[in-house]
Amino acid sequence: MKMLQSRFVRILAFLAFCALLAAAPAGAVDLIVEEAPSDPSHFSTIQAAINDAASQLESNSALNFRVIVMPGTYSGNTILKNNIPVQGWETMRSIVDNGGGTVMTASGVSGVSVRRLTFLNATTGISVSNGSAVDITNNVFALGTASSAVVIQDSSSSSVINNTFIGNGAAVTRNAAIIENADDVKIINNIFSSNSSNIQSASSSEANISNNFYQPPSTGTELTGSPYFPNTDITATDPLFVDGSAASPDAHLQASSPCIDRNNSISDLYSISTNSNSIYSDLGAYGGPDSDTIPAVVTGLTATATTATPYAVTLNWTASANYLVGGYKVYYGAASKTYNGTDAKDGRL
Repeated sequence: MKMLQSRFVRILAFLAFCALLAAAPAGAVDLIVEEAPSDPSHFSTIQAAINDAASQLESNSALNFRVIVMPGTYSGNTILKNNIPVQGWETMRSIVDNGGGTVMTASGVSGVSVRRLTFLNATTGISVSNGSAVDITNNVFALGTASSAVVIQDSSSSSVINNTFIGNGAAVTRNAAIIENADDVKIINNIFSSNSSNIQSASSSEANISNNFYQPPSTGTELTGSPYFPNTDITATDPLFVDGSAASPDAHLQASSPCIDRNNSISDLYSISTNSNSIYSDLGAYGGPDSDTIPAVVTGLTATATTATPYAVTLNWTASANYLVGGYKVYYGAASKTYNGTDAKDGRL
């Protein structure tokens, strides 16, 4: 609870978070996708933005584009195209929900990445075939128990890194006409929770599978790679999501999660780690150097105010269990959208 005292009878307050998203690559043009476009240059579907980028690349291959998906819920089978990455603005609220069918298809493409999206309610999340260098990173997949979250067929140098899979049928499937080539797909630093199967592969080799967390723990009947968690050193079996429900997941981690600081490469330095002694970042969708740092929207917000002196406003909200949320800032003022108050006496703002 925070108590604010002010000379103003009418005080409006709101909570705000500040977060920094990775900047676009040098020279890249961001194509913005919104449910209700706020600008004529923005797009209402992911496919429309991809098609526009592809059309311009046909005329000038030196151009560099990135499709940015703003918070909202988007549907439709999106066809990915060469060298056009797709990235959510906020993993938890940039949602692709197909209500069945396939959400994204990458057939015969290369140089594509899909990042920071939440996939819900589909038969297949991402289908990749006959391509190369398709990177799937920092996403949450909660498609349902009859689904295949990620299927990769004959696509060399592709990767599934730092994702979270909750309540899917088959989480990741890697296949190839030449069985040994299936091993080329990297499956690293992911969290698998309550899936019917975690990793299926045409090959029995565990090459390029490592550092994943499995809930429930592996029984030895599936591919796990090495190392993996839980193990004899890290014995906790629950990844401790803020909300692990498949219907509406919040895959941020709680403070005692065994998935914190477990990434397997010191190249994955991450500036907001709360462990000052760690050079590693976290497993799952909110780990790694390219994950978003935006916490969930504040819930349970209520406000009460006095009508006589001394004037005061009392705010209450539900504290986030996300271990990266270290506190809150409250901005207030005398008029709507003018939050410049500075004379609060209490609350340590």
